[in-house]
Amino acid sequence: MASHKKFLQEITEANETVTTEIDELVTKINNGLDENAPDTTKFILLKLHSSLIRICEHRGHPRTSNKAILDAYYSFFGPIKTLSKLPSGDFLTARMLVYLTEAISTECALQKVYIKSKARVTTVPLYEFCTTLDDALLERLRIIWTASDKREDFCWIFGNYSLICHSSDEFSNVEEEKGRRSELAQTLTPGELAALGGIMKRSYLFTERGKKEDWRPLPDDPQDRSMGVLNQDKLMFKQAETDGPIRDGIEFHTVDDNQNDEKVWRRIDILRRSRQFILDSRHINVPILTEKSYRLAKRALSE
Repeated sequence: MASHKKFLQEITEANETVTTEIDELVTKINNGLDENAPDTTKFILLKLHSSLIRICEHRGHPRTSNKAILDAYYSFFGPIKTLSKLPSGDFLTARMLVYLTEAISTECALQKVYIKSKARVTTVPLYEFCTTLDDALLERLRIIWTASDKREDFCWIFGNYSLICHSSDEFSNVEEEKGRRSELAQTLTPGELAALGGIMKRSYLFTERGKKEDWRPLPDDPQDRSMGVLNQDKLMFKQAETDGPIRDGIEFHTVDDNQNDEKVWRRIDILRRSRQFILDSRHINVPILTEKSYRLAKRALSE
């Protein structure tokens, strides 16, 4: 237990150091004294990314309290929020908050078994952390949305923010995949992220109705259906890739002693309000962008 607590303290101290480094970099940039600001920023992002990997994959100790673990996670808010002071800072902060969501949702050391009769009290710290995380991301999203004149589609929020990397059928070279993910975490703009293949469009798989339990019927709205797919009423679909942490949650279970210790699973939807904001903003910006495109096209044809 002592070694785990020492590890958590090291994480906290490292985050405090990174916060200081960001503030120093901001001062240099404002005074025009740092010509290598982009590289320095990338190095800072790499440090945060590495710390998130370390903390979420640490197995911990059964006697380490959830409070001690959550306190270490809270320490990430310092440097991540301070990133907003840098060029493209709102984008950097938002992205790192999504990585933080990935970390807490895959956390290995947290105690996730609660006595049902006490769960409303004992799960409060976990809910509070998730609310704080959602609040922080929602704040950045609103700033980005306003600054973009309601044109931001937040496509970079969705996607693979995985931290823990193991050999699989998808990739056999773990070190190569770790390097690729590290490079993606250090991107400074949406354009740079897209250039590295970090922004991918949704793709879907189709099957005949009733073949698999986890497949869903096609949407009832004809506008949501692909015109190139025949016999759509007989098909089921599922998304080929996940939307990532924006739809993730923390799963825990409660034990009811009166039901012979039967476990009941529960789930905290971490970024519920942030996700809804993005979905709502897309409903708003699609007609706006369509109208602007129409005006531009009409102007071009008239010239």
